[in-house]
Order: sequence, then C-alpha cells, then structure tokens
Amino acid sequence: ARFVEALLASCRQAGIHTALDTCGMAPLRAIERVIAHTNLVLFDLKVMDDALHRKTTGITNRQILRNARVVADSPAQMIIRMPLIPGVSDTEANVTATARFVQQLRPGIVVNVLPYHRFGMNKYNMLDRPYPLGDAQPLSHERVAQIVGMFEAAGLACEIVT
Repeated sequence: ARFVEALLASCRQAGIHTALDTCGMAPLRAIERVIAHTNLVLFDLKVMDDALHRKTTGITNRQILRNARVVADSPAQMIIRMPLIPGVSDTEANVTATARFVQQLRPGIVVNVLPYHRFGMNKYNMLDRPYPLGDAQPLSHERVAQIVGMFEAAGLACEIVT
C-alpha cells in the first residue's frame, strides 16, 4: 500500500489520472491511504452472501463490503464490477442483493457486469492444473441482458464489459 500510495500521489502531482482496480480485500488503513490519491476505483463485488463468498473464494466478504462503503464515501469515482460466474454470482438472489447494496452507496455509481468466459482455461492446462470452474459455460446473451435489466430496474446504470 505504501508503494501504491506513493506512486499514485506522484502521478496526481504530475496531473496524471489515477485508477485502482481492486477486489477490496485489503486493510482499511491501506484503502484509506491509497484512495486519497485515486481518481477512479474499479471495485469488484462477486458474491453478497458471506457463506457463499467464503465457499467460492475462501474468504469472508465483510472487509470487502466495508471497504466498498469507504470508497463510496470518498471523492473518487467508483465503478462496481461484477463478474458473472454461472451458478455462483449470476443468481437472481445475488444480483438482487448486489443491486440493493449498490443502491445504499452514493448515487451515480455505475455497475459493470463482466460475463464469464473460458479464456483462462488454456493457462490452467499449460500449468497442468485443474480448471476451477470445470465445465462451466458462458451465460447466454439473453441471461446477461436479464441481469442488466435487473440492475436497471433497481435504478442503477449498468453496462456489459467484455
């Protein structure tokens, strides 16, 4: 965090726009130090249910959600990025919970949905490692459009990022 803070501070001093892409899993003090020098934060939210988050990522989401609130309360522009993992984050319950959470943050936050793809599969094969998502298939264009519609129905701007 100290290095990133110094780098972003130097960039801002030089008039360079700064951006941070994060999953939010960092100590609060680190987030506070870095966000002070950041123009834009791309903040990933995967799964809102803590038990499912622990099952799928191995960690609780409490710190992530707290840090999302801290970022939303800062002057930095914030974009929520939501990877759509079939059967995990693309469920109606998770999309609804994510929309509710984003609604509680400041107005004007855009949600980017990132549809699942299988581009990383070959990397796992080259490393002779099992692909963690197995045979998961990308969502249909119709399903992705439904999810975008759910965010929009909640009054949130939502874009598909591929």
